[in-house]
Amino acid sequence: MDDIDLDVYSSLTSLIVQYNTDIKYIESCDEEIIFRSFFNNCNRNITLEWLDKVFVNSTSKCAIKAKAFREDGNVYYKEKNYLYALRHYTESVSHAPYDHEEFSLALSNRSAVLYNLNEYQSCVQDLETCLQTNYPKDLFHKLYLRLASCYVKLHVLDKSVETLQKLKDYLKDEQLDISPSKRDSVLQDINGIEKDISSKNSVENSDECINKEELNKLPDLKGGQNPKFLFASNALDLLYNPLQGRHVMANQDIQVGDVLFVEKPFSFVPILKSSKNSKHVFEEKCYNCLRTAKCPLPCKNCTTLYCAAECRDVSWSRYHRWECPGSCVDIWTKIGVNFLALRLLLIGASSGFTDVTPEPDTDVHQFGNAADNYPYICKLKTNVEKMDKMDVLPHVVSAMMITLYLKEKTDFFSHLKTAQNMDTFVYDELVYKVGGLLLKHILQVIVNASTVEAVHDEFYSKFHQAEQVTDNGIYVHAVGMYPSVSMMNHSCNTNIANYFCDDVIVVKANRNISKGEEIFNSYGLDCRRTSTQERQNTLKKQHYFICQCGPCTYPTKPEIYKGFLCQKCKGCSLTIAEEKYKCLSCQHEFAAGNHFTYLVKGEKYYEKFENTGNIEYLKRCIELREKVLHKYNYALYTVYLDLQMYYGDKGEFLLWWYYAQITLDMDKELIGEHSLRYAMNMRFSLIIIIRYLLSLDIQNKNMISGKDILALVCQSNKMLIDIKNIFKLYYSEEKLDFSKLSEEYDDMVAVTTRVLKDNLVEDIDSCVNELCEDFKLNV
Repeated sequence: MDDIDLDVYSSLTSLIVQYNTDIKYIESCDEEIIFRSFFNNCNRNITLEWLDKVFVNSTSKCAIKAKAFREDGNVYYKEKNYLYALRHYTESVSHAPYDHEEFSLALSNRSAVLYNLNEYQSCVQDLETCLQTNYPKDLFHKLYLRLASCYVKLHVLDKSVETLQKLKDYLKDEQLDISPSKRDSVLQDINGIEKDISSKNSVENSDECINKEELNKLPDLKGGQNPKFLFASNALDLLYNPLQGRHVMANQDIQVGDVLFVEKPFSFVPILKSSKNSKHVFEEKCYNCLRTAKCPLPCKNCTTLYCAAECRDVSWSRYHRWECPGSCVDIWTKIGVNFLALRLLLIGASSGFTDVTPEPDTDVHQFGNAADNYPYICKLKTNVEKMDKMDVLPHVVSAMMITLYLKEKTDFFSHLKTAQNMDTFVYDELVYKVGGLLLKHILQVIVNASTVEAVHDEFYSKFHQAEQVTDNGIYVHAVGMYPSVSMMNHSCNTNIANYFCDDVIVVKANRNISKGEEIFNSYGLDCRRTSTQERQNTLKKQHYFICQCGPCTYPTKPEIYKGFLCQKCKGCSLTIAEEKYKCLSCQHEFAAGNHFTYLVKGEKYYEKFENTGNIEYLKRCIELREKVLHKYNYALYTVYLDLQMYYGDKGEFLLWWYYAQITLDMDKELIGEHSLRYAMNMRFSLIIIIRYLLSLDIQNKNMISGKDILALVCQSNKMLIDIKNIFKLYYSEEKLDFSKLSEEYDDMVAVTTRVLKDNLVEDIDSCVNELCEDFKLNV
């Protein structure tokens, strides 16, 4: 064991796999039987030795670290870099021992930052917590003054008056080490706050607005909650047959944007990063509910963070008391999503691992139980019967390590013996049962888990690390189990979109769906971005099935995006042999020798453009590619995009817009008309159009005609509507704010109207009517 790297969990796995190749002879597909076969003395001893070495390096609370983080925060605070000061104070709060003075000092300093950032409710939460700690009593006046000021800002004036009275009573203590001049200064501050209170029109008594952030509002399911299908719409049915397995069908017509699922996870775990680089990648998300926490409170024993004490206490009682020792040694960062399997087990243990009949055909009558959904977690597929046993072995190692961790490093098994139905188990049998369930849950997580995404809060945008953030403002920060959503089968061309409200997944239709049509999810593969062969190989390797969805059965995408232009009908031609192509539309076959000649010449022109920046070379490249490539070929898209960017940099709006329309049309095909990236590209173009039209000057009236101005206004209106509709598929209403864009649009309409009137554009009414008919809009 001396050569095992403790930071590389795979080295433990490799060692055990090396000595257990006989797993391939095990015929059983029962997870507990497989686990029993390898939970022998040799494997246990190797794993226990690894665990013992890991626990030598326990890193729980540390006042020295807390002080270092706080002092770094002080530097940022003096520089008025409040966001970075906040981050460092939060690190100090999380590392400080709970009863240590460093904890109270970090809370106090963080409250000052929050006050300067106008985050008054969060500031109140920190101050109220700090007042209950061993913060230096001689400095309590700072806390009271800040707290009273926060209440004034929040218009909770009765609380402010109450706090000031406490401060006055506090100042009467003659034993306080406060100089007379300091007392006078504090009294002056009290007078100032009292004047602020008296200047208000009325005193509001608003206890409810303190310490209660507004919860994300969840949308209503289409037709209400399905009584037989937990978290699903009444517009859906869960069906079963041997060919499709369990699958979800529409029992009525569904419109784009209709809400199909609103599901709270049975469980989730955050995506963690090693403590060497700060374990919590996105500190502001609560470990228990995933709500944003600008002033998070830590676990009393480790650095895990919560939005409030209530979440911390619930988490401790349900699962964290058994995870906490592992958090102190970074075990959970080493095992990845297998951490979620442990969480499933810990929550399931509270009900004694209740079970239901395993037959899938019974699920059509009832799937899900709001009181205890663990039995339906257990009914999710594992695919163990399809897996090569050598592929199962690494997961057996994980199950064995977690089982031994629970047995040797926590009191979990002692607690489990008190759970429902567990008191009759012999101790060793209980260990085998837990190990088997862990293996089962690990395999279920691989097949069924969903990544949980969040939208950037502007307050934290500078903190997020680029490798985890997409260009649409969404980042992945947790992995969860949503058993009802898991009932959807896969398609490479999904008909749904989803977003998250904290830990709750909201699934919407991304297009109109007819009665009797199946509802499809995507297992991370899209027909527009990956070839049929690549998708088939990935799905077979990871999910053990051959996809027979429409795009896989009749492949056209993304093959079209590599297709040649049929010279006969202008359709798309794909390769059928070396340098031989066949049109998908008219079946015309042709040799592609001349096509390749054009492409080689075009590539040379493109290289000259890159070397010289001469736009004429790029235009020549496009002319050659347009002769031989299908209109949606990605090689055409790249040069159109280059031209668009070129004219944008030159400030030549009309030419920029000409090519922007081409690339947007290609975006619609290449990435999908309901895709978020398409909406983001439209939004970027709309902003440029609006700002161009806002800059119109009557002196430049000959640069663009009145009809062209009206066309741009109409196009902008249509784009704004499309952008809003697409964004609503991927973001909760609370996260959407189009006010600024809409205001700019309204200003643009006012400016263009004035420009048109000032220039006496003839026949405006007929132009408007004609354009409105083209765009099907009212302008």
